[in-house]
Formats: sequence, C-alpha cells, structure tokens
Amino acid sequence: MAKKETKGKRALPPFTLELHETLLKDRLRTRSYWKAIESSVRPSDVIVDIGCGSGILTFFAAIKGCRKIYAVDDSAIIDCAEETARRNNLHHNIEFVKKDILKFKPQEKIDLLIHEQIGTLIWDEGLLVKVSYIRDNFLKKTGRILPAEIDLYFVPSNYRSRFEESMSFWSRKQYGIDFSNLRRELLFQNFRSAMQPSRISLPDRKTFLCKEQLVHTVDLRKATRIPGRISAEFQLKKNSRLTGICAFFRVHLDETTSFSTGPRKNNTHWGQIFLPCVEERWLKQDASLVFTLFPEAKGSNWKSKFDIRVH
Repeated sequence: MAKKETKGKRALPPFTLELHETLLKDRLRTRSYWKAIESSVRPSDVIVDIGCGSGILTFFAAIKGCRKIYAVDDSAIIDCAEETARRNNLHHNIEFVKKDILKFKPQEKIDLLIHEQIGTLIWDEGLLVKVSYIRDNFLKKTGRILPAEIDLYFVPSNYRSRFEESMSFWSRKQYGIDFSNLRRELLFQNFRSAMQPSRISLPDRKTFLCKEQLVHTVDLRKATRIPGRISAEFQLKKNSRLTGICAFFRVHLDETTSFSTGPRKNNTHWGQIFLPCVEERWLKQDASLVFTLFPEAKGSNWKSKFDIRVH
C-alpha cells in the first residue's frame, strides 16, 4: 500500500539506528509484545502503531493478519520501515504515515492501539499525551489498547551510585596523598545530576532493604495525567544504610502476557530507576521509611521526600 505523505516537504527528524538495535535486542520486551499481538490481533482489526520505529510491532500484526495497520512515526526511520515491509512482502495492509501522532487522523475508527512509548522514567516519552489522543478520538468503544496497564514498584535500596563511588575515592589517600579537598569540587560539578533519577542495571535484588511494593498503576484505558504524588511506607528488615529508592515497572500487554523491568541477569533496555537520597542514612532494623515522589513528564523535575520513623 502506498504511504501517506504529509502536505508539503519537510525534513524528518533524524534517527539513531543504535537505539533501534537496542530495542530489537531486548528479547524479553520484544518477544512479550510478539506473543500478545499474536493472541490479540483479529482478521477484521484496524490498528494504529504509535511511533512504529523499525516497524517490528507493525510487522508482527501484519504477519498475524488484520484488515489494516497505520504505522505512524515522525522520524526518518519510517522510510526504512516501509522498505523492510516490502522486502518481506508485508506491506499490503500497512499504511506508513510520516507524521507527528498528535496530528494524525485515521480514516476510520480503530479496533486496536499498539504502542511502546514507555520511557525510562515511564512518562518521559509523552506516553499519556500520545495514547490518550488516539484513545479518546479514534478508538472504538469496544477497542483495545496494548499494553493497557503499567504497574510501578518502589523499594528502599543501599545501591552505591557512581557519584558515591567517586566521593569515596576522593575521601581516601591516593599514593599517600590526601586529595579529600576535591570532594567539594566533585560535589559542585555533579550535585545536580547526582540528585536526579538515573537509569541503573541491577543483576539481582541484593541491594534491596525489604520487599518491593506496588505503588501505582498507570491505566492507559482512562489515564490522562501524571499523578501529582506517589507515596509508600516500608518496614525495613535489616540494619543498613539507605542511599535511595529503586523503582521499576511491570508492563501488562494483555490479560495473560506481561513482563517486568526489575533486576535480572539480562536486563531489559529500561533497566531500573534509582532515586537518590540527598545524603545516605544509616537505618536500624524495623525502622519505617515513608517515601513520596512528585513525578513530572521531565525526569529532571522529579522531586522526592524521605521520612524516617524509628519505633
């Protein structure tokens, strides 16, 4: 099927092939989507794939068989995706649309909305804005969203960040020379970034101070805004220092298929989110920690509060 062009000529935003290689190499993510699409797509479906990228999710739907797929992306990779579709004889029911999803209007109501707009910090790739635009304007009342829910988990951690390791390095004598004055310079240079949420990749749960908690569910069938605050209280199970909160999520693709971005030997490309304390604290067993997060679309604007309660 011929691709639908936008009016006039404009330069499409460039794309980084390395990113799409990373996504395709994320076997847990991609195979989970494949499984869910195989069980969800019906022959009569009209589908929208938000931010189709390399086209992999669109191709899964085309292979399963459906009436039509709108593969929408506003970066130059959409031309590559169309060529890939033709090379694999998958293009007959796909309409490639070079357009910002917020300016896209399908010709008919859709049965299934497929997306993978989940950022490292969940909302930072415009997840809610993009999904709610298609959902509220073009999805049938009986339509489905894949994935429909994302569960967010928090857990206190004694994870040692790269910043902390550097602070410790400059605190010790090196070759018999005291460089501790450089800790202040390190703090000046890195404090802002060190206090912001960061992506980490944990192979296991050894740094966790208790069991993780489900603290919030993003229901994409109705959500329109980022929550103003998310709070959780934890009872610590061992004496330890607290350096921050580890966060990760579980993506529910359909009623039977989901995957977690929690610690594992082969992490997903998302990894985990680390939310640092301003300064580490030593905690005794059975102390309570109340953690409150004030999330924003932009991760650097996230704010958090740690409240320790000793019984």
